[in-house]
Amino acid sequence: MKFISVISLLFLINTSFAQKAKISLATLYSGDPCNSCKPASFPGGDNNLQDYISNEFKRESITKVSVAILLKIDESGKIEKVKIQSTDDSLTNNTIITIIKNMPAWEPMDKDNIKMKSTVGMQIYYNSDANAPESVVKLQKGDKMPAVNLQDINGKSLDLKEKYVLLDFWATWCEPCIKGIPDLVNTYKKYDKKGLKFISIAFDREENKTKYKNIITKNSMVWSQVFLDSDKEESEHILKQLGITSVPVFILIDKKGTIVYYNSGINGLKEIKYKDKNNRQ
Repeated sequence: MKFISVISLLFLINTSFAQKAKISLATLYSGDPCNSCKPASFPGGDNNLQDYISNEFKRESITKVSVAILLKIDESGKIEKVKIQSTDDSLTNNTIITIIKNMPAWEPMDKDNIKMKSTVGMQIYYNSDANAPESVVKLQKGDKMPAVNLQDINGKSLDLKEKYVLLDFWATWCEPCIKGIPDLVNTYKKYDKKGLKFISIAFDREENKTKYKNIITKNSMVWSQVFLDSDKEESEHILKQLGITSVPVFILIDKKGTIVYYNSGINGLKEIKYKDKNNRQ
């Protein structure tokens, strides 16, 4: 079934609970409208979703985990399918899947329409120790780009200075990312000759690398490509340095290393082109 992105929402909260827990939760919603169907939301909103996950992790004695989850919600709001995309500890996979499957039924975001169908991607950083350092740095426009060591798939170190650089974060399992590749390719063809340097950074599992390379070849993604193995700590460290909690994400850096644009979701690239068009008027 082909899923059509309907709405993109980034939600990020770092909170200390009475039970000494800290959780960072990012959700990226996309849905298949199936005529009258609408995207779903967790009962009571994202705060309740955060509380539910934190409480269930505590009950199951999960002390620390970083996990990417893809779940599908049927028209009645029930969890139809759960897939673990990446996790720090494979032993917790079945427990996490059970927690997600046992969620209360989701609700339609459009209260006037009781039908819904959604695909929801969630990236969760959880630590039972409230005194643990923040797991994610929050970057924004005007911040200096952190010093990160990036190497392309050929082992060449990439320089993020002296040019405008567009960083594109994606994954092979991210349906909105894959759907947006043709637009990214067209953007490259337009702006590469104007001096904009493109770097695509995939955060994925080693077992998906063949699929990853096939996507690059099929779509003629001829600019610099970086593959971050999601099972390696250094890969997760880079994402945390840059505040990446979901994909797709686009970061535009100027020649001085200052972030001039930072946004997530499928509309990020369109907003960059819109700003460029307005700046030239």
